[in-house]
Amino acid sequence: MSPQAFYIRNHSSSELHKTDLAALPTISTRPAFATKEAYAVWCHDQTTQHCFYTLAEPEFAGIRPSSQNPIKFLHGIVADYDGDAGAINAALPALTFTTGKAPTWVTTTFSNKARLIWLFEKPVPTFTPDVLTRFLTILMKDFKLKGLLPGLDEGALITNPYTPYELGTNWRHLHGDTRIPHDVVMLALHDASNKAKWKVNGPEIPMEAVAAEVAKRWPGRFAGAITEGARGVRFWDSRADNNTGCTIRKEGVQAWTGECKFIPWAELLGDEFVKQYRANRIGGAIDGTFFDGRDYWQKDETTIWRHLTTEAVKRHINVLHGLSAESKKGQASELNLALTTIDRMQRVDGAFPCLFIESDIVQDKNQRYLNISRAKVMTPSTPSGRAWGDGFPWIAKYLDGLFGDTQREVFLSWFSHFYQNAAKGKPKRGQALFIAGPKSAGKTLLSQCIVGGIMGGFAEATHYLLGETTFNEELFPNPIWAVDDATASADPRMHQKYSQIIKKVVANPYQEYHPKFKKAVTFRWNGRVIVTLNDDPTSIAMLPRIDGSLLDKLIILRAAPPLVSFDGVEDTLAVELPFLADFLSSFVIPEWLKKNPDDTIRFGHDAWHHPALLETAKASSEAAALQELLELWRKYFFRVEDLPAWTGSATDLLGELLGMEGVKGLVSPSFRQTRTLGRLLNHLIAQHLPWISDINRKSSGRGYAISRPAEVTANKKAA
Repeated sequence: MSPQAFYIRNHSSSELHKTDLAALPTISTRPAFATKEAYAVWCHDQTTQHCFYTLAEPEFAGIRPSSQNPIKFLHGIVADYDGDAGAINAALPALTFTTGKAPTWVTTTFSNKARLIWLFEKPVPTFTPDVLTRFLTILMKDFKLKGLLPGLDEGALITNPYTPYELGTNWRHLHGDTRIPHDVVMLALHDASNKAKWKVNGPEIPMEAVAAEVAKRWPGRFAGAITEGARGVRFWDSRADNNTGCTIRKEGVQAWTGECKFIPWAELLGDEFVKQYRANRIGGAIDGTFFDGRDYWQKDETTIWRHLTTEAVKRHINVLHGLSAESKKGQASELNLALTTIDRMQRVDGAFPCLFIESDIVQDKNQRYLNISRAKVMTPSTPSGRAWGDGFPWIAKYLDGLFGDTQREVFLSWFSHFYQNAAKGKPKRGQALFIAGPKSAGKTLLSQCIVGGIMGGFAEATHYLLGETTFNEELFPNPIWAVDDATASADPRMHQKYSQIIKKVVANPYQEYHPKFKKAVTFRWNGRVIVTLNDDPTSIAMLPRIDGSLLDKLIILRAAPPLVSFDGVEDTLAVELPFLADFLSSFVIPEWLKKNPDDTIRFGHDAWHHPALLETAKASSEAAALQELLELWRKYFFRVEDLPAWTGSATDLLGELLGMEGVKGLVSPSFRQTRTLGRLLNHLIAQHLPWISDINRKSSGRGYAISRPAEVTANKKAA
């Protein structure tokens, strides 16, 4: 049988004609044109009666091939070369080919360039567009088409194989009337088929269920097991006897003979068989989709949770799982059935980044939360521990110089407690870390790049922790809330608010997470607060209120000037951080830092505060100013009053201060407010000053006792 070709009369025509390929050059002769533009107009003119050919035979005869009329058989391939005409024509006579790979025809295009035509020994089925694309790509590489001549039009060959080519001129056999052997073509087609993605509209049916149904309907017809990739007879056709007539695919069968097409299981096995898998299809669609009362949630291709509107999730289910939105016979559509099941069975109380917890669904306080966390701790370099500085010499020298021996052990205890429990998927609470030191000591590098780098990220949290904003959506996905060289407000009430926020974050891990336009959720934030500050008096104010109720929730370290250069530090950290993570994974907190059972149980180890910083913080506080004022007042008051202690309310004390000459002028405006004075008295009591305490006065509310100074009593006795 002569090779077949198909052609249209002009590029605007849809009517497809068929002829022997050898007769193509005799069908028409192209007129002469002065310009390429005039030629292009003629090609698309509906009145043109010429020949624009293709070797692609479409599904529906008589209509030109297209994405709507897919290619069923391919009779050969055409390679169009659009490089420099001189280079093409100079190279043509010297072309050589291995046996079975030479083109049958060489033609000349309007631009005096070349097209090479390879004919198949037999036409081959193409099955699907994906198979066709892969098949043509394999042939292109196998025949080295790109390197034959300059300017291969890969788009016309691979991307748009429906392209009809203008007849051209000077058809000639440069290498004889050759054909590509059928076995060469079929090998390429088999390879393409094995890699192809077979798409079907019906449900995915398990291969074992298919095999059982085939054995029941056509017993003994298929030799061997029904498994993906198996070859055998077209078992559904009683007349078929070719033992390699079809290939089993997960989605259906690929018929090489007979129908010469891909047949989905739903088409081959029928509707009744498929119905039983409808529920499985719906189950697959709802698997991994959750609803929080407002939004739907699914993981994207990178395993990150994304929230979707109702319309978006409908589209995803329809496209990815093939569920129909059409209602049949008054029944709910597959889409609505799936969404209703999700709403009822896949309902969560909210979506929250549950840091360092591996489960997608987290149960807490009778609530179910979807864990949308992305943060991951750094994987150690090896599964075993290592000595200090082994593999991370720059970091070790940096921390040695920054903290010295004692503070370094405190820092590593705090860091290892955080890291070890997070890595195990069982995060525990820990103190807020404050680091004060000179400028350019690398404090920010420590909080953001070293701790943040190992723990999975950081967020700048200054405005939130200072109480300047309540928006916190961007903070919760990050395990480190960093404050860097900020300045606390001089307003005592604002500083009090800042201290309360720090205390709440450490003492009560349950925080409200309220993204804009989404449902608010209260859940555990499993991260840490790190505040880095300069060591000048103004910056030290970033230390929160110093009293007994907060000190146990703080680690306060003093940094020294660095002993290392920061040149190329990013590259250095990229190499050394995994080794530091390895060291932290086996670090043992020293016993001297586990003296307080309460601190150890809650935070893994004791709180620790650099003595000089602690004294500086106390001295710079408003309560310290009141303490100085009261110590002066005590000396004057008890020189006159022979009492063991003064007792009274905050209002009584304010009257005493304003009534004493030499003292009243020192009473600041804030101390003149009874409420503020009472709050500061409570701060002093919390600092465990030995000469002030609170007393319970049932008749008149809370009162205070200020004891007589020992030196006043001693002076009186001496006198």
